[in-house]
Amino acid sequence: MIKSLLPKITSQLDYFQPNTITAYVNLYNYLIFRQNPEIIKDIDRFTLDGILMVRILNLIGGSAKRASPDFSSYFSEMFLFCEKFQKKLVFVGGSNSELVNFISQIEKSFPTLKIQGALDGYFSDEESNIIAKDILDMRPDIVILGLGTPKQEIFAILLKSMGFNGNIYTCGAFISQTALKGVNYYPEIINTLHLRWLYRIFKEKKLLKRYFLLYPLSIWYLLIDYLRT
Repeated sequence: MIKSLLPKITSQLDYFQPNTITAYVNLYNYLIFRQNPEIIKDIDRFTLDGILMVRILNLIGGSAKRASPDFSSYFSEMFLFCEKFQKKLVFVGGSNSELVNFISQIEKSFPTLKIQGALDGYFSDEESNIIAKDILDMRPDIVILGLGTPKQEIFAILLKSMGFNGNIYTCGAFISQTALKGVNYYPEIINTLHLRWLYRIFKEKKLLKRYFLLYPLSIWYLLIDYLRT
C-alpha cells in the first residue's frame, strides 16, 4: 500500500483546485487504510498528519512536510483564502451541539467566512446518499468532512462520484476539538515543540491505546510494507 500512497503525499496545496479530494494520513489511520486499500486509489492527494509520520515517511522515500487539517497547520491560511475569495463552505461532522459551538468559534475568528451549511456526522451508511444530495443542493465550493476514517474518505468518494466538482477535505476530530477548545486547541508551546500527541493524551485519555499500542504497530507495518515493495 505504501507504494501507491507515497506519490500522492504533498504539503503543497492549491486550496481551490477543482474536483479534488484531500485526505490526511497518520500512524493511526494508516492501519485502517491497510484494511481498505481501495480507498487510496480514489483519493487525489494526502497530507501528513503528525511529525512522527513525517519523519518515518521521509526516511523511506517521502519529501513532504507536516500539513494537518487543523488550525495548528494549513487550515488557518485556507480559511483566510476562503474569506478573501468568498468561497462557500459546508461542514459535516460532530454532534448537533458541537456544530453550534464550532460555528460560533469559527465566526469569531473568520467573521466573513461564507458558511453555506453544517450537518452533523451521525448518519448511517444507508443515509449517505441523502446527505450527499443535500450537500449538492447547497452548491458549496468546499466541503470539510470530520467523520473519522474510513467513513469520511468513503463519503468523500461518494460525494465526488455524485457530481460534486469542488474541493473536499477530510479533517478527523477537527470539528469536535474546535467546538471544545476554540481555534487554538493546542497551546503555542505545544505546537513549537511538536508535542501535540502528548497534549491530546492529557486531554483525551481514550487515546492511550492509540498512542502506545496502535502507533508502534503502525510503524512496524509501515516498515514491513516498504520492504515488501
